[in-house]
Amino acid sequence: HKAYLSLQQSLNALGEKGKAELNVANALFGSTTNEKFIRNDYLNLLRESYLSDLYSLDFSDFSGTAKFINTWVEGKTKDRIKNLVTEDHIRDSNEGIVLVNAIYFKGNWLTQFDPNLTREDRFYTSSRSRSASDSRPVMMMHSRGDYRYAELPGLQVLELPYEEEELSMLVLLPDDIDALVKDLTPANLSAWQRKLGMSQVKVFMPKFKLDISLEGIVEILKGMGMQDAFNSNTADFSGIRDEEKVPGLFIMDIVHKAFVEVNEEGTEAAAATGVVMATKAASGPTPQIPVFRADKPFIYMILHKPSNTLLFLGKLNQPPQIQD
Repeated sequence: HKAYLSLQQSLNALGEKGKAELNVANALFGSTTNEKFIRNDYLNLLRESYLSDLYSLDFSDFSGTAKFINTWVEGKTKDRIKNLVTEDHIRDSNEGIVLVNAIYFKGNWLTQFDPNLTREDRFYTSSRSRSASDSRPVMMMHSRGDYRYAELPGLQVLELPYEEEELSMLVLLPDDIDALVKDLTPANLSAWQRKLGMSQVKVFMPKFKLDISLEGIVEILKGMGMQDAFNSNTADFSGIRDEEKVPGLFIMDIVHKAFVEVNEEGTEAAAATGVVMATKAASGPTPQIPVFRADKPFIYMILHKPSNTLLFLGKLNQPPQIQD
């Protein structure tokens, strides 16, 4: 808990330096009906270690409560994340709790791409195919300069620095995106980062803007072995609410939305995750200038470099259609 507090304070302090906008926020939205049964030590933990906002709302007003939570999320993400929770979430929670984490980032590249060099190009949606049927048009940005770069068997790694030197985007461009996803572990990522060295690189990077809603998170987590938390019979969240005086809690749903835009100037990204808790029923560089051409599926991540914390992580398989 102390480590998270230190990290959140460090991240939010970056925004105060003026080179980037960065804000991490947490909140608990609880039912007024069961407000007195939430443990004080849990509320103190949220307030002191997670700098959390705490709200008591009328969960019988399904529409009003959902609107209040969504307005909070919009405010923390500069209106990029909308409608995180629905009236059904509030209704089905049975006077429960909604926990929300939101993050917003906007920063310029240290070396911006020249818009005059941006051209329409092709993005191949398969790592294995270069056919026209597996491609779509994109606006491809171009730059040539000194970057931290590594070329490994089947993988190119490029770090694009922001004006805020503690932040960067790391781009992993593999020969096979499916193989890379399987190999993307903390240990491998650290090993790839250690290979980075300064090199002059020709960079081709697509412009893109995505609004993402991640579906099926509960089933994903169940498949990873997290079973009890979603089961009203086995979940134990007695550290949150006094289960001797009121029925206990279980996780009913998890919702996640994200926004990211990459262009010549830099990056804007936002994300919010809501955990809806329901009340239970009474039961090395080469001699030639390397070319980094991101015209096929790749993974991108926005990093806080001092702590090597991933703030955002995405996989671009298919960029959206070019907007007029």
